Amino acid sequence: MNEFQEPAHEPTDEFVSSLEWQVRTSLRRQNRFSEPVRQKTGGKMNLVVLVLASALLGAGGVVVKDEVQEARAQQVLLAKASSDLRLATLELDFAVRRFQETETRYGSGVLGEEALLSARVAMLDAENRLARLRLDMEEIQASRKEPLNTVSAPLVGGRDFVSERLALDESAAGERYQHAQVRFQKVQDLEEVGALGSSALVQGMMALQEAGSVLSNIREKLELRERFLAGEVSGEEAERGIELAEIEAEVELLRTAHQEAATRYQEVSERVELGLAPESELERATLDLVQAETRLEFLEVRLVALRGGEGSP
Repeated sequence: MNEFQEPAHEPTDEFVSSLEWQVRTSLRRQNRFSEPVRQKTGGKMNLVVLVLASALLGAGGVVVKDEVQEARAQQVLLAKASSDLRLATLELDFAVRRFQETETRYGSGVLGEEALLSARVAMLDAENRLARLRLDMEEIQASRKEPLNTVSAPLVGGRDFVSERLALDESAAGERYQHAQVRFQKVQDLEEVGALGSSALVQGMMALQEAGSVLSNIREKLELRERFLAGEVSGEEAERGIELAEIEAEVELLRTAHQEAATRYQEVSERVELGLAPESELERATLDLVQAETRLEFLEVRLVALRGGEGSP
């Protein structure tokens, strides 16, 4: 069966209009041909027609049309989800072939481990996207509405789509974190032998920190989701907890970024003084430092507000 076909019990607009026309025609016919002396016998028919008209043109008609509109809205959502699924399937096929090619070239020594890890992460991301879209399709079919991803979203037909999607995200984020660990270890090794500068080490540390932050945030969402479903926290408390965790993580990342920007500013300043770098490079480093400071100050204020205005960031 075509999954986008309207259910058989859903009335079409043509059916509703036809029924309305028949009711109105019947009313006009009764008024035109009924004789006053026979009102007693024709009253029952008029009453039936009026009741039917009331049901059609009143609340009953509204419900019917609402159901038709809801079914059509579902069709639109399913059509988009189906299109996204087809595209995601093609993207996964490409990512799998790319990984297989990279694996072959890595085995022959043409490419390094970094290229292999990157190809693997890309393939896993494509798998995760396809799996999430399939969950979205199933949720649309069950709820007739757009999928909800908030931790306070209700179950759909007794099924927890939110946790299922978060579990997929956790798996993908875990792979990314492992990839970042491998990269950072290599940067450390190169920095120790003098092959890389301190700024490269800081950037590697930031990438690792960011990957770990994303993973921790997903796990925080899963925990709050469980607590919400168990009735331990309200929906408002759960959403506030997520916002707080996200800002805390961003603040930590910005503090590292601010440190890196300050280090780079100092290095560039020294190079400009020695005539080894142009003034424009110093201007760029200054702008990066000011942007990091401004963003950090703003988020620290938000953090205090979310915590209730007590204490310091």
